[in-house]
Amino acid sequence: MGSDYGRTFEEDTETVTRARCLAHPPRVTCTAAAGVREFREAVESPDGTFGIAQWSQESGQPALLASEREFLDAYHATAGELPGYPAAQAAATAVLAVHCAGQAGRTDRELLWPAVAALDASTLFGAFKIDQATGAQVSQRTVLIRWAGEEPIAIQTQAEATQPTTLKAG
Repeated sequence: MGSDYGRTFEEDTETVTRARCLAHPPRVTCTAAAGVREFREAVESPDGTFGIAQWSQESGQPALLASEREFLDAYHATAGELPGYPAAQAAATAVLAVHCAGQAGRTDRELLWPAVAALDASTLFGAFKIDQATGAQVSQRTVLIRWAGEEPIAIQTQAEATQPTTLKAG
């Protein structure tokens, strides 16, 4: 599992582990690797570590999928455990693909691309919109998390606490 910064999950977890073993370890650590549940198995006592995630459980009601709770319950019923980041990413990707194919009426690239480019939506993985010219994702929201005990907890900023959460599908 890699990060957007060219470091792998393993490199990030090794850095956190080494930092915690220093004679004077840092009081706070933050890493992209801490944004996924697998961090719990990779780092002894992840408590207090901050991470950046594109998804955390209980992040809200998506517009293009059954509720997050329904997804979590269905996944747990099938797999016997709660989904991790890759499962949520895969579910969101599948929902976007099916939605766009439905809008286009076919899966031919020349018909599908306009549906994808016009989409301004939200899934359980967060907001999704792309720049029509470049194809780069321009609408997304990361979540700051902090490990408390053995669980990652999403941290709500003061600005988020005062803003109503709205979800839309285009």
